[in-house]
Amino acid sequence: MDGRTFRKNVQEGVASLQKGKEIIIYDDGRGFELALEIKRSFILEYEKQLAEKIKINSAGDTITISMK
Repeated sequence: MDGRTFRKNVQEGVASLQKGKEIIIYDDGRGFELALEIKRSFILEYEKQLAEKIKINSAGDTITISMK
């Protein structure tokens, strides 16, 4: 599996997980690496989305944390 195919498989895997679909990987020697990269990319995407929703404001001696 070349780098372009690997990256495409990661993107498709993340999209499938976002839709709640189960992913089955047939191991060609890099299957576990692919599975870990799909998991890592999925977590990073949701981390980014959550970070954008959390707002932190500081006013004087108080700090307010809220969800947008």
